Amino acid sequence: MVNARNELIGVITQKDIFRVFISLLGDGRRGILFALPDTLVTFKEVVKLFHTFGCCRLLSILTTGQKTPKGFLTAYVRVHDLKQEKLKDLYAGLKKTASFFM
Repeated sequence: MVNARNELIGVITQKDIFRVFISLLGDGRRGILFALPDTLVTFKEVVKLFHTFGCCRLLSILTTGQKTPKGFLTAYVRVHDLKQEKLKDLYAGLKKTASFFM
C-alpha cells in the first residue's frame, strides 16, 4: 500500500486476504444452503425469517448466481448459536420463500 506521496506504508499479504475471507464466511461455522429468486424483496424476506424465528445469530450471507438456474441466487447463510428446537419452523418458513433447497 502506498500513500498519496507514493510512499510505501504497508503490505497486504495473501495470508491477510485469506484471513478476511474466512472471517466474512463465518470462521468455519456451519451454515444453511438454499436457492431463492434473485430479487431484493426475497432476500429481505429471508433475513426477516431468521430474525423472526430467533433461531440463531446471522454471521454472513454469501450469494452467487453461478451454477444456479436463471433468475435465482444460491444463498449460503452462516449462523452462530443455532437453536435446534427452532430449526424446523425456520426450515418451513424458508421453503415458502426459497424455491428449492440444495
